[in-house]
Amino acid sequence: DTVVEIDYETGDVVRQFADTAGTEELLLSGDTLLLLKRMSGKYNTLEGYRLTTENCWQESHRAEQAHAWNRTRKPRFIQAVSLRTGNVLWRHKTPVVPLSLAVKEQDLVFHNGDKLVCLAMTDGRERWSSGELKIQSMPTDMGAITVLYRDYALFGYPGSKTFETKQGARRRGKCLLMNAFKLKDGSKV
Repeated sequence: DTVVEIDYETGDVVRQFADTAGTEELLLSGDTLLLLKRMSGKYNTLEGYRLTTENCWQESHRAEQAHAWNRTRKPRFIQAVSLRTGNVLWRHKTPVVPLSLAVKEQDLVFHNGDKLVCLAMTDGRERWSSGELKIQSMPTDMGAITVLYRDYALFGYPGSKTFETKQGARRRGKCLLMNAFKLKDGSKV
């Protein structure tokens, strides 16, 4: 349940990192390992899952709603670990939308359910946060995405939108809602 370093040629465990139990997501930036960790206890989004119907479409819809991430879930720790020493450099306690972590040079960006947030890689302090961009829940069939490109933070999350077909009919469907922010200060583009 802890993070280990593995030799890519032999597959042997080189070392085990202390204080990494509960890691759910992991990013590497230079010589810093970034972890998204649950605070404590067993975490399993499928705990208590029971199949209620043999119809796969009905069951998948029911399960994606029942086991979706929502803002009431417990906060996590974002934790920076030195690859050289294995020491924890800093921790930041916060809710984090699954799969929203992204890193570029000295910026770590994620969504906390209310807004996009940028932390300084050096010490974990908040550099900026976007205006309100609330996400109430995240279904299991789609995920958030954060891309740091050049001087911008791009953030997409599942939503729904009404589209007009070529025949003029209006249809509502799932889509990825995109937003762009300046990486230097979080202002919306």
